[in-house]
Amino acid sequence: MSLSATISNLENGKHQHIVVYGTSLTEGGAWVSGLKEILDRRFPGQVKLTNSAKAAQWSGWALENLEERVIAFVPDAVFLEFAIIPLLS
Repeated sequence: MSLSATISNLENGKHQHIVVYGTSLTEGGAWVSGLKEILDRRFPGQVKLTNSAKAAQWSGWALENLEERVIAFVPDAVFLEFAIIPLLS
């Protein structure tokens, strides 16, 4: 099994910038802080994590804001989360 480029870089001592991008599940989600804690424990001081998520948004917003909220950070890795929630009438 091969490792992702991000994990390989971290194992080789290279700093990595990770951006998470999505909805409220990412903006305020416990998974983001959990991910950061795990990465900091395994690779202390090597990971910068930027949370660019915004609650109540959708994929159209994501595309419109991709340059400013993701690409501008020149990340080494990106985690995307855009869930589908059915509306009940």
